[in-house]
Order: sequence, then structure tokens, then C-alpha cells
Amino acid sequence: MDGWVFIKRFPNDLIVNELFHGPTLAFKDLSMLCLAEFVEYFLNKRQKNLIVLVGTSGDTGAAAIEALRGKQRIDVIVLLPKGRCSPIQERMMTTVLDDNIHIYSVDGTSDDLDEPIRAVFRDEKFVDEHNVNGLNSTNWGRVMFQIPNFFMPFFSPHGVSLNERDVEIVVPTGAGGHITAGIIAMQMKLPIQLVTSVTVNDIVQRTVDSGHYSLAESVIPTLSPSMDIQVPYNMERIWWLLNNKNSKQIAERMQEFEETGSTELPSAIHAKMKTHIGTFRADDEAVKETIRHCWEENCYQICPHTATAVAYHYSEEKKVQKGTKSNSRICFATASPAKFPEALIEAGVPPVSHPTVVKLENKATRYMTMVVGEDWETTLREKIIEISKLRGKR
Repeated sequence: MDGWVFIKRFPNDLIVNELFHGPTLAFKDLSMLCLAEFVEYFLNKRQKNLIVLVGTSGDTGAAAIEALRGKQRIDVIVLLPKGRCSPIQERMMTTVLDDNIHIYSVDGTSDDLDEPIRAVFRDEKFVDEHNVNGLNSTNWGRVMFQIPNFFMPFFSPHGVSLNERDVEIVVPTGAGGHITAGIIAMQMKLPIQLVTSVTVNDIVQRTVDSGHYSLAESVIPTLSPSMDIQVPYNMERIWWLLNNKNSKQIAERMQEFEETGSTELPSAIHAKMKTHIGTFRADDEAVKETIRHCWEENCYQICPHTATAVAYHYSEEKKVQKGTKSNSRICFATASPAKFPEALIEAGVPPVSHPTVVKLENKATRYMTMVVGEDWETTLREKIIEISKLRGKR
């Protein structure tokens, strides 16, 4: 991870674990690039091709595209929510013109575009026939490669000592893949406590705090678009990990949720969730205030997702009595502030320039559309069949 992960310390015990130094300036680069190499190795070994489906709220799509572009045996279909990513996030996807990359701009939220993807994956015969897979954090490989992120602070000269206990790690949370990796790290006896920071799209917080897993009326666009999710598809995996891997009980809860939009957790699972995970909610005003505070105090810019974690740190520091020391706390920085100039400007903070972003400005774009009223599942199936025909029989 040398050159990819940096830990920075600031006054008032703020420790930031920068995970965004990959090619698309997001924490997902490292796990996606590792997984892509594994996938390519086994495809070559088995002389098979693969079609990858990716739904994105912002960063996942760009990371998948960068990891898989130009791969001879892999085609990637990415669905992005039109107007709900930052302009830079969107251009990181739509400016990639490699023949194996297929982008759809979808007239809906990230949860909306997940529906046709889930529908395709439910058709096991179709998936097997065309060798379709996913690289969202529903893919175990993605979660596996994120586990080391929780160990790195204990092995960095700027991090924390292995002798410390109950080190808080604050994780900006959308679909929940990163926090799932954290729970596995805890089960591996890493001495940490997890805190999930969320936006007003707060289904994870509501579930942890109340034990009631239920959809809100809608997904609300925020300054932190990669976290604008109301169906965090790793939630069932978290319950499974905390429930002695009782698949039957978890399947029953998820079936009820899919049919009614809500389910009540068994008390034992809820109790374990509260033991393993703390929660914090930051709305856009809190995000802007945190970005401004961090800049004024440290001359350090943070992205609006990272700001939800740092907001928790500032909130907790206010509670610490003068002269006392709280447990160490590490805030995960999940994306570069260079990708979100609009949020920084709204916070009254100068935006950050980065060569990767500058290069996007004059690039041509290419993408297809899915609009309201069309049958998105059919469109997706037709594209998969078209790719299969071009690739030859699998």
C-alpha cells in the first residue's frame, strides 16, 4: 500500500487515513484493482470471457472502469444516476472510450438503477449463459481487499500503537461494504470500535439505533453523492456476520424487506449491531461547516464524504473535558477533495486542483441513456446479449 495510503495527524487529535491516492482518487481503487487482477488471472486460466455489471452512486463506477478498461476478456456495463454524481465523477466514467466499456446514464437514483441489475442477477440461467458478474461491494472480493484498510493505521509511524484498545475508526457509509470489512477486522481481533457516518440518507443509522430496517420515502441528493443510498446492500451481510452465519434467518428478514420495504431485526442481531457499530449523521450544513472548520484549523481540504467522519470527530472532541484524553480516533478519507470543487466552494474553501481532474476537461464523452418509461431490465439484457454475440459463444 506504499504510495497509496497516507495517515496524517492534526491538532486536537484529528487523524485522517487518506485512502484516495489511486487513479480515480477514491478509496475503491485499491480493492478494485486487486480484484480485477484476480478476475483476469482466472479468466485467462479458464479461457473464458466475463460481462461485469456495475451500479454506481459515483466512485464505484469510475474505479471499476479504470481497473478493467482494455481487459481482453472482460466487458463492463456501468449504470450511473444522471445528474446525481458530481460532474467530475461523471466525466471520469463517460470520457473512457475503450471498446470494452459501456456506460448508461440512468434517469433515476442509484437505488433505482440497482433494480434492473438485481433483476438480471435473479435469472441464474441467463447469468450463467452469458457469464455475468458484479464488482460492487456485493462481491466478496471487494470487501476482502478493504479489510487491510483497518489494519494500516496500526502499522504506520503516524498511526496508532498496537497496544491501544478501542481505537475508533469512523467510516463514511453508503452501501456498507467498507463497514462490513471493518466488522471482519474486529472478528480478526483488531482492537477497534466502528462508527458509521451517514448523510440524511440515514437508513444505516436508523437500523443500528432502532433495529428497524425501513426505506425512507425517497433518496435525497446531498453534497456527498456517493453516500446517497437508501438500500445498503451489505446490510444483510453484516447481519449474517453478527448472527453466527445463520443464512435462513437473514433470508427471511430480507424477503420481508423486499416485499414490504421494512423489517424488524431480531433483538439478538440488533444488540450485536449496537455493540459493534456506533453511528453519526451529518446533514449538508454540518458537512459544509466541517470542511470550513478543517480548512481554517489545519489548512487541509477534505471531501464532503470524509467530512461526515470528521464532523463526528469534532462533535466528540467537544464532549471531552479539558485536560482529559479520549481514545484515539481515525477518520477514513474516502475520496480526494479535488473531485468535489462545488462542495468546497459552497463551504467557502478554495477548491483543489489535481492533474487527473484537469485532464478530463477537454476529453470527448460517450454514453447511452435509460429514461423513465423504458424497460431498463430489457435494455440491460439486450446489451448483454449483444456483447455475447460480439465476443462469440462463451
